[in-house]
Amino acid sequence: QVHFSWSGTAKACLNSIYNLELDQANAQIDAIKSQDPNNLVYHLLANYVDFLYLSIQEDQTYLDDKLPLKNERIEALDALPDSNPYKAYAQAEIMVQWAMVRFRFEEYFQPLLDLNKALKKLKKIDEAFPYFMPAKKTLGALYVGIGSIPPTYQSIIGVVSAFEGDIDTGFDLVQTAYQHGQDRTDYLFHRETGIILAYLTLYIKKDREQAW
Repeated sequence: QVHFSWSGTAKACLNSIYNLELDQANAQIDAIKSQDPNNLVYHLLANYVDFLYLSIQEDQTYLDDKLPLKNERIEALDALPDSNPYKAYAQAEIMVQWAMVRFRFEEYFQPLLDLNKALKKLKKIDEAFPYFMPAKKTLGALYVGIGSIPPTYQSIIGVVSAFEGDIDTGFDLVQTAYQHGQDRTDYLFHRETGIILAYLTLYIKKDREQAW
């Protein structure tokens, strides 16, 4: 039976990803697929690897090769029950990561549609599972990002999506997730949340001192 579990190898893989040790992360993903192919966590981890690689290297060939995996991963996660918040969260995270990558390659229409879908998924998760911090992390970042878009561009974006964002609400969500990680050692995304919070504080709030 399929499941989504943070095994020891999965946790180690996430740490490798955060350390940008992508070759090691790929090896750990292969180990998960070999040892427990029903553990669908590897779809999210593999997407992180592609996201970070393409964020560092503007490699069009790699993008063209890996982009079809976006929908394959999202569809594979459909096998999880709706009662597992990681189902919709991982799907939304994959959409957001590919949208960010494609913006970097100056693609906009489909990424905006994907961000809109991801936003709806994350809002539903936050309503149904209010203590699920990974969703707050990404939802908050999206709120801040959308809320900081100049009105001129918001009107253009509105043609293809129904974005709504609030900077203060977004910061509150990310801060809540970050504080959760400060209080508990089992929040796997604490390091990532801290980076997001620092980035948003520096570039949106323009508060260099608080960011560090």
